Amino acid sequence: MDEMLRRRLRAELLEVGFLNQCCLDLMESMEAEFSLTDDQRECIEQLSRFLQEGIGKLTSLSERVAAGDIVVLC
Repeated sequence: MDEMLRRRLRAELLEVGFLNQCCLDLMESMEAEFSLTDDQRECIEQLSRFLQEGIGKLTSLSERVAAGDIVVLC
């Protein structure tokens, strides 16, 4: 994979991670600003965990792309 494609892929992975972080921040704001039922709060907490896990995986994948460890992504 040439350098330009690697940079482009890494930028797209980081963008998805950034969007996930924005969703996470929005959910935390909603939780702080609104009176939520216990079920709603539990749902937001579970979604937050999934988003945090996804952000971590995207960041790791992006670092591997930058390092040249990933050449083909299928």
